[in-house]
Amino acid sequence: MSAMDYRIYQTRIAAVAPDEFFQTVREELAPELSHAWRQAYCDGCPRAEIVAIDLNGFVYLFDLDTERTIAASGLMGGQNKRPRDRGRMAGFPLSDGRLYHRGHLIPHSGHGGEDINLFAQLGSTNVGPFRNLERRGVANPGSFYFVRLIYQEGVLSQRPAQVEQGLLLNNDPPRLDIRLFAN
Repeated sequence: MSAMDYRIYQTRIAAVAPDEFFQTVREELAPELSHAWRQAYCDGCPRAEIVAIDLNGFVYLFDLDTERTIAASGLMGGQNKRPRDRGRMAGFPLSDGRLYHRGHLIPHSGHGGEDINLFAQLGSTNVGPFRNLERRGVANPGSFYFVRLIYQEGVLSQRPAQVEQGLLLNNDPPRLDIRLFAN
């Protein structure tokens, strides 16, 4: 499993009129990306039993066979003012050592929850470069934000080998910003 080539999506999105942005994201882009992420995951994990779970407006792809999250995506709804449920966060995922945090696919500040939304993330990435797109997404309600977890083929670990992060702002023209981090 490896990083995806998003150039086709970037080209298509650049041609979308601002008044068609939300409809295009909801009806075309999000389902197409979800399908592409499923396919990429299944290529390296053929026994996968993938379900899509909608929580607070974000869609999570989860593999029931390996009990791990594959991706999360959705439109950001602005700043979340609720405090974190630290007791809930403490239970999962189990620690992968002191270099790893319980990272959020969808940031807590952007209304992401716990449980399925948490993964073992390299701490230096979590408190470093990963936050840039998270903060931009939260600061721009209606932006499309996603995180895809890339697992090493043949390894059933809960910890992804790479983390792919993307943000699509409703600029004129819209632009898809993609980041890839080793984990």
